[in-house]
Amino acid sequence: MDSPAYIIRNRFQIYPELHLIRDNFSGVDTKLEPRLMQVLELLLKDAGNLVSRELLIREVWDNYGGAGEALNHAIALLRKTLQDTEKDLIRTVPKKGYTIGTGISYPASASPKRSKILFAAGMAVVLGMLAGFWWYARPASEKGVLYEKVSAAPEETAENTIETSAPDGTQYKLVSIGDGPPSFYINGRLQVPDSMEKHRVLIHQLKQELSVRRKSKRN
Repeated sequence: MDSPAYIIRNRFQIYPELHLIRDNFSGVDTKLEPRLMQVLELLLKDAGNLVSRELLIREVWDNYGGAGEALNHAIALLRKTLQDTEKDLIRTVPKKGYTIGTGISYPASASPKRSKILFAAGMAVVLGMLAGFWWYARPASEKGVLYEKVSAAPEETAENTIETSAPDGTQYKLVSIGDGPPSFYINGRLQVPDSMEKHRVLIHQLKQELSVRRKSKRN
């Protein structure tokens, strides 16, 4: 079986294409009806954010009559399957929709899309090396001055840098300094904005953890 697309609270492995949830504690596999998995995946793709009832009804049931009640039933079944008895994993926002809480991880996948990203990143490194070789090979009189001053890289501290790892050993690091966009690394390699999009939920969770650290130090 391929790697799961999501892992919830280090317990439930989610396989959307197979409509399957594996409970690592009990070893039980639960097969979901396709619409249930659609609801769960829509919540997971936007973990930490509100997913409106209107969007779920439109995307999963195509706005057919009675879809509102079907959604209520789907949420109840998902909570039962994920042992969410306290309703603190899938949270209801009255009259608006649902959010799925923290504790979501995203194992690295050897998908074609990821391979293309890695290929593009590799090509960028090669082109950068060629450009550098071309620059240093030029006569000194043609080089001019690239930068009058090079600023030192900001120091990474526990308040601006956080690292974590996936069950398969993939290392993730987020560096968030000031109001600028964060830097995100996978296995020590800086990611470009396009490749960061698929990890936006993890990035959001890491930024939240950094925020907690900063508040804790101030207090």
